[in-house]
Amino acid sequence: MARANNTGHLPKLNRRQSLQLGAAATAAGLLGAEELAAPAQAASGGGDPARARGNIATRPFADKMPHLNTAPYLAREVPLASLQPPPGKYAVAGEARRLPHTAWETHPPVKYYELFQRKVKVKLHADLPEEEMWGFQQKGDPRFPALAWSGGPTFQAREGEPILVRIWNHLGPASQHRGYGMPETTTHLHDNHNTEESDGNADDYYPKLTEHDAAHRDEGLFKDFHWINKPAGFDPKIPNSHTGDPAETMGTLWYHDHRHDFTAANTYKGLIGFYAVSDSIDNDNEAKPVDSSLPPDQQPLKLPSGKYDVPIVLADKMIDSSGHLVFDQLEMDGILGNKFTLNGKIQPCFEVEPRQYRFRVLNPGPSRVFGISLKVAANPMGDLRGATDYPHAWAIGFDGMLGIHALPFVGPGMRAPAQRIVVLIDFKPMRDDPQFAGKHLYVVNEFAQSNGNKPDGFVANRVTGPEFRAVLPGVPVARFDLIPGTGPDLSTPIRQFVSTALGGGGRIMRAPPPFPTGVNELSEAAILAAVGKKYPFASAPSVATVRDWRFDRTNGQWAINNRLYDGEPAALCKKDTAEIWILRNNSGGWLHPIHVHFEKFRTLYRANGLKPTPDNPSFGRGDTMALGPGERAVILMRFRDFTGKYLMHCHNTVHEDHAMMARFDIVE
Repeated sequence: MARANNTGHLPKLNRRQSLQLGAAATAAGLLGAEELAAPAQAASGGGDPARARGNIATRPFADKMPHLNTAPYLAREVPLASLQPPPGKYAVAGEARRLPHTAWETHPPVKYYELFQRKVKVKLHADLPEEEMWGFQQKGDPRFPALAWSGGPTFQAREGEPILVRIWNHLGPASQHRGYGMPETTTHLHDNHNTEESDGNADDYYPKLTEHDAAHRDEGLFKDFHWINKPAGFDPKIPNSHTGDPAETMGTLWYHDHRHDFTAANTYKGLIGFYAVSDSIDNDNEAKPVDSSLPPDQQPLKLPSGKYDVPIVLADKMIDSSGHLVFDQLEMDGILGNKFTLNGKIQPCFEVEPRQYRFRVLNPGPSRVFGISLKVAANPMGDLRGATDYPHAWAIGFDGMLGIHALPFVGPGMRAPAQRIVVLIDFKPMRDDPQFAGKHLYVVNEFAQSNGNKPDGFVANRVTGPEFRAVLPGVPVARFDLIPGTGPDLSTPIRQFVSTALGGGGRIMRAPPPFPTGVNELSEAAILAAVGKKYPFASAPSVATVRDWRFDRTNGQWAINNRLYDGEPAALCKKDTAEIWILRNNSGGWLHPIHVHFEKFRTLYRANGLKPTPDNPSFGRGDTMALGPGERAVILMRFRDFTGKYLMHCHNTVHEDHAMMARFDIVE
């Protein structure tokens, strides 16, 4: 029986919830109270009503945050001979069904990896009991004693270096599963320019043992993913003919389960990991000497690297009064937790040296929107009364791309589910500046959120995204602890990448690609008037059409264009053309982080007609847009290099699982 909510009444189930419960119950048996935590409201919790739900006390900063860019958390290459049966263009014996690898002959893998999705034991906090979660493991990884991090290893990929990753599903058959989630999985490398068969489409999960139609059953327990690590803009039919458009270079990516109807539960349970891509400019080597023979725009940036490049998965979790993790599989609006975790640890500390660090911060969802700031306070245990902003932090990247210039990181920096932000923090002033003597530096969440629709205190839609009121002093989610330095800081001083208008050196980190001819000059009125027309703009000949996408509710269900996701294509997009898409949030007072697979989009207009300028992060490339309540945005999509089926969906994964997803096919 589903757990009662705070009023003591069982939740009413609509048709889709009934179907989903039926599927979960069939695969997992009856879900007990520990698997279904009904939403509750409370007036306490550090200004955040969601944090007081059944909360159990945990000591702040008792655990150290795992460093996911150090051993044993790095992906380890394996010899090709160790993969049995050997991989190939076509699915091999025992492999789940898939299409042939599109780029196998032209871009064969040069490195190989093998991951195992398994049940693992972790401790989210020293004061809590062990928790069984799911994760991606490698050969030799311990399952006991409890791990510090259940997610997958961090990949350090290189642009232009194709890899093959064999991913085994060892979670056990769905018929024997108990609890939330579904042990049928598919892995999506979020923000990569993927071929169709390696994109981790929501319907390409494996094994398929619960299918009633024998033709759709699939007993394969592994799948080989061919990730070619090339930016868009190359010809996949000619071997290494072109490395792709350098302005489309990738950076901070992540991979996660994408199983239809169960993405929220499966990622919440641990099936996520980081994937960083370096190139000759962002070269993951701050110690490499400058080559004076190269022109300035080809010089390596020398950003903090190695142990000074820190991935952070920032997520909230619901912990019940017994200290265990819970998840409401039937909740349709959004899931909020009462504990904040960084890399799987509740409210941890992290040791830093007095030098520059790069932090790659990911919000994997399912539903919370974070408003992050950095605060300095005298109290070592998180009392933020009298705290002040820390001014030595700079935002250098958004959604997987580096910015044009470093921008002052002024909280609250909003990150919706699936969005990433890369922040460079200089900790030297914490040692050298007298005003910080004896004080402590905290990562703080300044947004309160009562339910899954959006943070409390919506102000307005801006060209930079939706604005919400900060709730001060906020909730400390982590503490930085300063330790002595172990060597010189060889990274480039951040002031070099600050624009000259802000008193910096003006060096460009990554210039965005130019718009196709005439596109950025189109007025929004002209675009709105061209919906459905073919090649509507003589001044922008690459634009094949304009599409209108409406994100709304249909009879209480999440929908796109009044259509629930059914696995069939909602649009056919011609390869090597461009389209302009209008995104409309018609669902009332909800925020929807809209993610588009395949290529990054460019934003033409936001907030019902506002146009981003080059100094605005929205001007660059993006893969996930936080579409505010009532907002209309206009984006440019391109469809280069490959054909196949791809997805667009809300990355509040609860909304995604409840049908706010659409398939578009790229065709010749």
